[in-house]
Amino acid sequence: MKQLPSLAGLTLLLCGTSAMAEQVQAVNYDYVEAGYKRHGDQSDFSTGGMQLTVSKCVDEFYFELNAEQFERTVNQVNTAEGFETFHTNHGVELTRYRVGGGFIFDLDSTSSVDVGLLHGKMEIDYQIEYLAVRDDGLGSIKHHSSGSLDTDLWDLRVQYQNVFSNNLALKAAIGYEYLSGYAPNNLYGLVAVGYHFNKAWSVNTEYRYADEFRNWGVNLQYAF
Repeated sequence: MKQLPSLAGLTLLLCGTSAMAEQVQAVNYDYVEAGYKRHGDQSDFSTGGMQLTVSKCVDEFYFELNAEQFERTVNQVNTAEGFETFHTNHGVELTRYRVGGGFIFDLDSTSSVDVGLLHGKMEIDYQIEYLAVRDDGLGSIKHHSSGSLDTDLWDLRVQYQNVFSNNLALKAAIGYEYLSGYAPNNLYGLVAVGYHFNKAWSVNTEYRYADEFRNWGVNLQYAF
């Protein structure tokens, strides 16, 4: 997943450019989007990264692949009793990917409701290093540790999408996310607003709220 930012940029580049601006007619489930997203939790830990989503519609069904990668490194220098300096280096990388699909129910030419189920994994890799220099000049202490946490996830959601005023789009969703062995009961809500330059290109921002996590981001979408 280290190459996710490069993959996201290449995917959008291969899509090509679109025609002149024209009125958006309907909600589109055939698209590729990539962008920046921030991830946080109840402990006020926050980190940023890239996200990539590919969606394809076949009749009244849609299929979706989503990947996200977040990284953060924190370096600190403190003082502690018996030590001249205390250097700490904390690094964490969070990778989450999901694949699945669902059913589409068209309400009219510009709005729809879909019900989907996605399955995937969340992987957290971390490392901790510290160097403590004694204030009596008798030496120092160095320590390094690392570890990882892998968990399965299931995401069941209902989404409402509407394109209005020719260029604006709204998405609202409610869902239930199960993370095995970590946070098994997460009811969440999501709201997103997008601006369509034409039928192909749009820019979107979204906010996702759950009991354990918070996410917000902005992305560029190419619909085909």
